[in-house]
Amino acid sequence: MVKVCKDGRIQGQTNKEAGDHLGILSGHRHRGIYKYIKKGRNPNQGFQKGNRPWNKGTKGSYKLSEKRRKKISESLKGEKNPNWKGGITPRRKAILDTLEYKIWRKSVFERDGFRCIVCGETGGELNAHHIKKSSKFPELRFEISNGITMCVKCHRLTDNWGNKKSTGGEVNGRSQRR
Repeated sequence: MVKVCKDGRIQGQTNKEAGDHLGILSGHRHRGIYKYIKKGRNPNQGFQKGNRPWNKGTKGSYKLSEKRRKKISESLKGEKNPNWKGGITPRRKAILDTLEYKIWRKSVFERDGFRCIVCGETGGELNAHHIKKSSKFPELRFEISNGITMCVKCHRLTDNWGNKKSTGGEVNGRSQRR
């Protein structure tokens, strides 16, 4: 039975023989392997245990003060930011990011028990659907009674999903008024 040492050499091999043997296995030239073995390393093991990487602790090793972070933030806002494109954030996205919209959406989900009102699916990916379009009826945008919970599959079937023309508050041909 052949015994293999920790560094990959077969017991009884010289360093040079082991270098040739390991060089063939790892696809390296034997001279480079010989240097590894001479230093007590195995080229097939990667990083040596106990050695510290040169970059350990360098990522995020410095902390900015709150004052400095605010100053940097202010210096990169609006037109000062290199990615500024003239204030073109879509109105819809600006509305979806408001706290008022997030509260409305959560309230609609809670009222409907996190269940699609069309197919009855519970959980999954749900959408809060406006019965009357929020673009045509902005005063009803955050009215809980103007919202229903729908799964994505059923929401895509509505008459006003995406860029489809709206006939006014119908889902799959049925009125959704409560």
